[in-house]
Amino acid sequence: MRHFILAWLLGCCVAGAANAADSDDLQAMKGSYALADGRVLYVSCHQRTLYAQIDAGPEVALKAAGGAVWQSAKGDLRITFQQHGNGVVSGVQLVARRE
Repeated sequence: MRHFILAWLLGCCVAGAANAADSDDLQAMKGSYALADGRVLYVSCHQRTLYAQIDAGPEVALKAAGGAVWQSAKGDLRITFQQHGNGVVSGVQLVARRE
């Protein structure tokens, strides 16, 4: 599993301009990421749409928010992928707004 930083925000997530990612980028982002609190973030791709799921929770569709940042439609979940120039993703930063 890959490392990443789990952060919680009480405010709103910043939305950016949506950018389309190509199929190779989406494939590189897929995988499982160990959360600091022991949970697991799963990232999958179905029909050119990226999805995030924490443990056995519901899958949440993500949209491009600019660069390596993806977020849910509501803006309550934002994931920044730490992607190297060669396309390899070494981790993510997850920011979720508590409800």
